[in-house]
Amino acid sequence: ETSVDNTMADHRLRVVFPTNMETGTFHTATPFCRQERAVEREDTHDAIETDTGVVPSQGVTILSDSVRLFSVYARGLYEVEVFEDATRAVALTLFRSFSREVGMTEGGMGRMKRRMTFQYAIDIRSVTEGIQEAFIAGMDWRCGTRWVSAHARLSDGPVLSRSTSFLTLRGKDVVLSSYRLSDAGRHLVRIYNAGADATRGTIDLPFDIGDVQHIMLDEETPAGLPGCKKTGSSTIAFELAPAEIATFAVVPS
Repeated sequence: ETSVDNTMADHRLRVVFPTNMETGTFHTATPFCRQERAVEREDTHDAIETDTGVVPSQGVTILSDSVRLFSVYARGLYEVEVFEDATRAVALTLFRSFSREVGMTEGGMGRMKRRMTFQYAIDIRSVTEGIQEAFIAGMDWRCGTRWVSAHARLSDGPVLSRSTSFLTLRGKDVVLSSYRLSDAGRHLVRIYNAGADATRGTIDLPFDIGDVQHIMLDEETPAGLPGCKKTGSSTIAFELAPAEIATFAVVPS
């Protein structure tokens, strides 16, 4: 954790982690995806905009070689760079301070003259554990999702305790995106496949299931795909294509 009292404008603050790894690619988290990128950047000398070297990352950046995985997890400004030199350093942007803001020459918000605290973590593990395991670990750390329904109720009883209201997700390369209760009383579970191959798994819920439906991202329209099915009193089985996002609407019995 790093805390900064910023009193300056027109600069950025980064933390840099040299890895000295022999690799030509790295991976970053993007919306519902794990994106592989080349370390060596394309020639952009004739581009209209100056190449700053940074790429977007939703809080997870992973490098790998023949021996290890080196991951940086972060909560904050989602911008990262991997240096092209032999250090293969990961440069994580903590914040940017600038005077010129959108629609005005001078502004105060962009200068970030305030006290700020940033949280980030380093995860080093054997390459045999797999990039996807590091990715899911990073998403769990970044989001802090506990997979608990605050609205789950017994049929005629009180709100369930936190110890008995957990959602359990099983499946290779599957990441939980959200779990919430809709205004109509349906439990909405959104997951996605961050892997390059099709996968399958199960979801266990803390109540007996009356009906389950695969719906679109608007959370209303039926998807028209098989997607999922009830396989037990409180269990849903699902199948996901590579990079597929799926939302399931579940009605308690």
